[in-house]
Amino acid sequence: MHRFDRTFNAVQHKRRHFRQTENAVLSYTINWAALLGSDTISTSTWTAEQSGVTISGQAISANVTTATLMADVGVYTVVNKIVTAAGLTDERIIELAVTDNNEFTSRSEDYPL
Repeated sequence: MHRFDRTFNAVQHKRRHFRQTENAVLSYTINWAALLGSDTISTSTWTAEQSGVTISGQAISANVTTATLMADVGVYTVVNKIVTAAGLTDERIIELAVTDNNEFTSRSEDYPL
């Protein structure tokens, strides 16, 4: 996976860390297909545990959930909770570090978490 790819597999990760700059508006995608088998996603809800994050563009497509995130400078926890057609629930977490445009670096080892 390329370090700028904002898609991840729900089977491989319960929590993923990402960085973006304060002016970025980026989509994040979670692929639930391998985890769900023949079950399907009925609802997907994205929430932020801290204020300062704007969540928009929430969507479900073929057991893949997506949301667009924009945030102030800081570190945030964003949760995607799904409910399946069979009534099962699960969630995945994105830890999002948002940096000032002048402080951003693309090196993954600089992630502050």
